[in-house]
Amino acid sequence: MELEGCSASEIAAQLGMTPGAVGNVLSKAHRQRTEQTAKAIDLHRAILFERAEMIIEKFAPIALDDDLFERIARGEPASATSVNQAMRSALIMLAATDFQCRLLGLYPGNDKALRRGQK
Repeated sequence: MELEGCSASEIAAQLGMTPGAVGNVLSKAHRQRTEQTAKAIDLHRAILFERAEMIIEKFAPIALDDDLFERIARGEPASATSVNQAMRSALIMLAATDFQCRLLGLYPGNDKALRRGQK
């Protein structure tokens, strides 16, 4: 009824309740809807964070290939394919890490996630 534009008084008259009781019921419904939305957002954020973590774990061994870095540091030849794979994997890891930081709100000027954790 509220969604149809009825006032609390109109709803109360139709349901045989007082406007105050209708207001309480509507407030409770709004609160529950807000809490459910917040929980759904947190759940989706956690799922996306974990998916990004899976990507990082998958590409980390390729991006952080110590043998490749040591060969390059010693001036030994490294195949273009190996270097290309390591670079692409590193870029994917950085993009996934950036995505996680955005999910958590960890960029300057956005301290909501930090305040949320201090409750």
